[in-house]
Amino acid sequence: MPFSRGERSDPGRCLYLFPAAPLLDLPAVGVVAAGRPADGLAMITGMLPVGITVAAVTWSWVNREERRAVNDPCSRWVVARMSPDARGLVLVFDVNETLTDMTALGARLEDAGLSVGLLPQWFAGVLRDGIALTLAGGRAPFAQVAGDGLRTLLARERPERDPEPLVEHVLAGLSELPVHPDVPGGVRALHAAGHRLATLTNGSVDTTRAVLTRAGLADCFEAHLDVQGAGGRWKPAAAAYAHALGALDVPAASALLVAVHPWDIDGASRAGLRTAWLRRTPVPYPSALRPADLEATGVTDLARRLGRSVAG
Repeated sequence: MPFSRGERSDPGRCLYLFPAAPLLDLPAVGVVAAGRPADGLAMITGMLPVGITVAAVTWSWVNREERRAVNDPCSRWVVARMSPDARGLVLVFDVNETLTDMTALGARLEDAGLSVGLLPQWFAGVLRDGIALTLAGGRAPFAQVAGDGLRTLLARERPERDPEPLVEHVLAGLSELPVHPDVPGGVRALHAAGHRLATLTNGSVDTTRAVLTRAGLADCFEAHLDVQGAGGRWKPAAAAYAHALGALDVPAASALLVAVHPWDIDGASRAGLRTAWLRRTPVPYPSALRPADLEATGVTDLARRLGRSVAG
């Protein structure tokens, strides 16, 4: 059974102390029952230091076990957040970088005369501008924002070239992206375990469907969703997660958002969903954001940890 992060309830702590402390007073209770209350009280008073010592040692053990649980990556469920049974969870996957390996777009950037090293800068800019638009009350689809970012890079790096065919060439690669190596086995394991699976992307449903069909995983997902169903408001806006919950007809407490992006984890948590962060790199989780309820190294690891939570 998993532990909480150092937040065991007082009744829970009492369960540890209960077996130890009362046993110390049983002889004194017998003396009182025999009609010698004064002797029984004296015995209780005499045993008080021993009782305090036992309580202190037990309390220390409880705290040590909780600290150990916090440091164990296999025990990072927050118990209050993870009931009911994990088997009833609907897993909602982010798509870009969570399921797809976007490094494959590097070759298309090179075709356009851009350095592969610009890929992270471009994609981070797409997310920045799309999220900023949502915050300001604006709306724009992923392809439009992504195309504008590419035009900016091309104007700076290759001003002599016509940007439009190059932009079209790069964006066409989104639907041909491979998935990460851990995704096929992990998704199939989750599906076989009876979990409902869906996707929620700031990109497009058509792109998601194309990628997962090419990966042979389309039948594992019951729904593919994008933020156009939320009025074009990009994640991490609460409306995006609310759209997914409504479309899947599931309460927030029974949905688990799976993503590599800490900002997505934070947004889903604030919307009431449970969260799983896929940590595929050594980069630490930002301390300013709400932590994930579960951390895994990939989708296969996530399936294993969810199975362990159910079994535990």
